Amino acid sequence: MPANSIQFAKHRPAWACLNRAILDTTGSLWEWTAGRRKRSLALAAVDLDLTYHEDARDLVNQWLSRFPLFRAGRGGAIQDGLKGRFLNAPLRLFDYCPRDHNAWRTVVAFELRHTRVPRFVLWPNETPVDPSSWLGKNGRQIPVPRRPAFDQHYRLYASNEPAVKKIFHRQPLDYFQRHAGWFVEGGGQWIVIYRPGIRARPRALRAFLMDVFQAYRPLRLKQREG
Repeated sequence: MPANSIQFAKHRPAWACLNRAILDTTGSLWEWTAGRRKRSLALAAVDLDLTYHEDARDLVNQWLSRFPLFRAGRGGAIQDGLKGRFLNAPLRLFDYCPRDHNAWRTVVAFELRHTRVPRFVLWPNETPVDPSSWLGKNGRQIPVPRRPAFDQHYRLYASNEPAVKKIFHRQPLDYFQRHAGWFVEGGGQWIVIYRPGIRARPRALRAFLMDVFQAYRPLRLKQREG
């Protein structure tokens, strides 16, 4: 065996110990950071009169679990949930990371108490996944005429074109053509809004919710959500 191979074999245990120490330190740092986020979110929830759920899977019911958000990501991790009202809108909030991506996002699911919406998906143009299969046999991209600024940023999918156009009337189209990057999914009693890679900071939770609410507000039908 060459001398350099003998030397490498001789020092390999030391390198193995060093690598293990690095992994242990990284894991401990991740656990510390995750624990700190949980504590900070729990405190932020109290300030906003929301309830904190460490196991956020409890907040994702059978209907929500079928949304494209989860289907496109092929499963993943869900954690750190909040539930309650914000500006009188019932909502659930949780962190989600798809299994085949490394991009956490904070998802806000608004619950509609007195109405239902048809299935629809509003995704940025560059999204590679086609959500039409979730929409049923008639699912397709819906044309939005005379809106070049909107078409530049988004694609709208649905199976019931007349119904979804009652939701995406002038005000929502005006808002989204000025604000790119949102992912919006709706169906039944839920409207879900998120941005991949954007995670709520506990100290700025109110500002985060206000930002998401601005995207949700134009979609609200004329109803009492109380």
